[in-house]
Amino acid sequence: MRLPDAYTWRARTLPVIITCLPAVVLLGTALAWRSPVGIATGAIVTVLSAVASQLGRDRGRALQPELWRSWGGAPTLQLMRHRGSRHPDRVIRLHREAEEVFHDPMPSRADEDGDPEAADARYEDVLAKLRERTRPRDRFPLVFEENANYGFRRNLLGLRAWGIGLALLTLLVAVALLLFASGPFSHRAARWSLPAVASLLLALFWWTAVTPAWVRIPADAYAERLLESIETLRQPAPSN
Repeated sequence: MRLPDAYTWRARTLPVIITCLPAVVLLGTALAWRSPVGIATGAIVTVLSAVASQLGRDRGRALQPELWRSWGGAPTLQLMRHRGSRHPDRVIRLHREAEEVFHDPMPSRADEDGDPEAADARYEDVLAKLRERTRPRDRFPLVFEENANYGFRRNLLGLRAWGIGLALLTLLVAVALLLFASGPFSHRAARWSLPAVASLLLALFWWTAVTPAWVRIPADAYAERLLESIETLRQPAPSN
């Protein structure tokens, strides 16, 4: 079986694991204590988690256009634009370096003001070439790191509704087992406190931490690292 590459693991697989984690903890606890009721309910919730995660796996990519619209455009595109830039001299320098590397003339401020959509299309062409040229991880490690960080957070945001719902469902199951399963309360508490606490903490994580603002941080960092790589591309590639 082929193992997932580093990006797939961090940006796609890990968010699914986090989504399923409350149910896995519940099932693991049930198996450890050999509780028939716990095993049955834990298995059901785990299967539901896996199905939900598969259904929601592509939600991160699906919500990306809406995120970009709310931010005023993709962070990489915003850094390429003259309009709205807080550092116009940097934009001019960036355009000059991009022209040197890709041999594509960049829109002037007048071009961009006259036809913003056409200017954005030209920027997107250059950015697509830049992403292709920066794929080698050994030469552009920071681009890879920030891209993986962004993919991880974006895909978690896409799974946020599933994550909250499954964490709360698992919490309810764990509390029900804590209150109504057979045996002394002290034994039930020893068994089911861990999945209850884990589910509560994960529900709070999904609710408070996984937000568009949290995703924006690595998105901006990735945009910065990607465009900084133009300077690296101006230098000769290291010989093997």
